Amino acid sequence: MLGAANMLFTLIAIWKVDSWGRRPLYIYGSLFAGIALALTGLCFAFDIKGYILLSSMMLFLLFFAFSLGPLKFVLATEFFPTEVRGKALSICILTMWGSDWLVNLLFPVLRENLGIAATFFLFAFFCLVSFYIAKKYLPETKGKSLEEIGQSLLTHR
Repeated sequence: MLGAANMLFTLIAIWKVDSWGRRPLYIYGSLFAGIALALTGLCFAFDIKGYILLSSMMLFLLFFAFSLGPLKFVLATEFFPTEVRGKALSICILTMWGSDWLVNLLFPVLRENLGIAATFFLFAFFCLVSFYIAKKYLPETKGKSLEEIGQSLLTHR
């Protein structure tokens, strides 16, 4: 069920990214993914099970698959100048997959040492950090040429 939902929400994101824009999808997706993870943490903290727990997990999947999941690849292809794009994307995507691997590797360790609720609260915190950084630094790239994106990155600091 979770895998099907993830696929459906990712397809919707791919369909809507050009009309809604990358910046709003990323900002609101990271904010609401963080809220959904915090709700999941609350479910575990207060031993709430069943449809409420499943719903909070589905909400996270919705917002992750709608934003953080696919947009990191879209944005990475737009941020690097042509002369370094191949190498930079290789490093960037290796870093993304390495980070995904690290999160999956650390999840059971964190769950064991911090507890399941605190683990979800920690992940929620990092989604909120992502929200803050995106809100402050991420320019909109929808409908812009690579040159315009490069210029906006220089002036958006």
